Amino acid sequence: MWKTSLYVVAIAVIAGVAYGCSSFYVFLFGVILFHLSIAVISVSAKFGFRLTKRLIVAGLWVLHYLLLPVSIILSNIPGLRTVVNFFFVFTVAFWFRVLLLFDRGLRKILSSTDRSLRHPSGTNVSIVNSPLPDFQPCGDFDDFHVLPTVPLHYSENAAISCGNIARLVYEDVPLIRYELKKGGFEDDTLRLIHYHNTVGFCARKGNRIIVVFRGTDPLNLMHIFTDLRLGQVSLSELDDRDEKGQVGDAPERAAGDVPDSMGRVHYGFVRALRLSEKPAELRRSLQRRDSEQREKRKSRSIAAEKISIELSNHTLGDTFKSALVAFAQVFKFFWSGIWMHSVDPVDTKFSGRSERHVTAYEQAAQAIEAIWVPNGQVIVCGHSLGGALAQVFFTQCVHERKPWIENTYVYTYGAPRVGNSDYVRYMSDYASKMFRIVNNNDIIPRIPGISEDFLWFLPTWSITAMGSSGGKYETYADNPGHLIYIDGADGTVLVDPREGIPDIQVMALNGILDTHTIWRMRYESTVRVIFRLLLPFCMNDHLPSDYVQMIKLHKKLNNRLR
Repeated sequence: MWKTSLYVVAIAVIAGVAYGCSSFYVFLFGVILFHLSIAVISVSAKFGFRLTKRLIVAGLWVLHYLLLPVSIILSNIPGLRTVVNFFFVFTVAFWFRVLLLFDRGLRKILSSTDRSLRHPSGTNVSIVNSPLPDFQPCGDFDDFHVLPTVPLHYSENAAISCGNIARLVYEDVPLIRYELKKGGFEDDTLRLIHYHNTVGFCARKGNRIIVVFRGTDPLNLMHIFTDLRLGQVSLSELDDRDEKGQVGDAPERAAGDVPDSMGRVHYGFVRALRLSEKPAELRRSLQRRDSEQREKRKSRSIAAEKISIELSNHTLGDTFKSALVAFAQVFKFFWSGIWMHSVDPVDTKFSGRSERHVTAYEQAAQAIEAIWVPNGQVIVCGHSLGGALAQVFFTQCVHERKPWIENTYVYTYGAPRVGNSDYVRYMSDYASKMFRIVNNNDIIPRIPGISEDFLWFLPTWSITAMGSSGGKYETYADNPGHLIYIDGADGTVLVDPREGIPDIQVMALNGILDTHTIWRMRYESTVRVIFRLLLPFCMNDHLPSDYVQMIKLHKKLNNRLR
């Protein structure tokens, strides 16, 4: 019985992975590979690894030649590709919704066992923040404690508050409103940012505006796909455009204002904010799409697309004819809707709306303009993917010479690398206002690798495929700005270490084998301890709650030493 259950679970996992590849052969190969792996483990245990390796190589050759005629035959069956695509589109829609429901179910389960996860706003704390359900302080930006060795504009109070705000964006809107109000923010200044699956918000406290973007939601596969679009695109090739993508509406710049090359950045991060197609095709397609959208708005009074069906039963022939035409119209409407919401599904649970036409960049820029006061301060922050989006957003603000850029600061937590060395040089004039905080062995700020060597375990064709959606895969450089590195579990902070982010010492006693971690576990919540036991140490250090905790620990230790 347990073997049957294992096979069912394994095939379900393979199916979930395969739909992301949208390949019938990936699914077929995965099922065969699962059965083959059972046999390999058995043979390896009996005959040893050397013979097993030879059997694996021989098995792969056999598998290749067995599948080759099958693939040729299936590829030439009329209509089969349409049926297979239809199946996988439905699979995408189904699993995307299942994962979102899974998130809600986990929240309810955890909140029923731990009362601290039942927030006063009436919502349940997300899985990401369950180890630390306290979001305060989130409005303390005063330079109460500034280290003599840190950069001029860095404040530990601001780092803690921005870290808590970067955690807040993972939550539902009622919880966000509650905590922001508690932190002293003006409730009527809250502006939600929601473009496809890019989520964030903007709010003001006094003359200070906070802009934050959400990081990778492990239960939202669209975020995973964004992270995996490792190809780089040239920022110099991206034209200025308004919220609907039209070109030529931005103010003219003096010659030489913008360098010939602004560098190249991660395609997935740029696309998540404002890029929907390859730069070379962008202008024509966006202008054509705008024209179509304007025509559609003239023909309907609401945003949702409608169809009208005329039925006639004057004669038996009219009855059959009108019924068939109606069926064809309904099926076309049904399929186009399924395709749109499956190829690029939108998680509407954050704002309750599905914004596909006003980009995340424009939403954030318009939100700042709506509540910005002259000479006011703007802080852009985010954790993980959110930190990368915050950096790309600030880069675009610099490119467009927004009036607030001279008084803008960027705080990122565990953000991955964003661009190449040319991009870092382009942002060098603003590097003094950018702070990238890295916690101990967090693996995310160490990827993508500074060379293709970090992908040594992948075949060459897969590395090329990673860049096929947006450009060639190229080497990455460390993000611009000051590096605030939290060294070890004791909270020691290194500012701009000469060697950069240290390599992870895999053979050292890390995670739950580290003495400092063991000491901390005595005072941590049950959920946090479970996370430590289930997740690798390099992912435990990536949790947004750990960033806040470690900065608080360092501040507490330094206050004692004073």
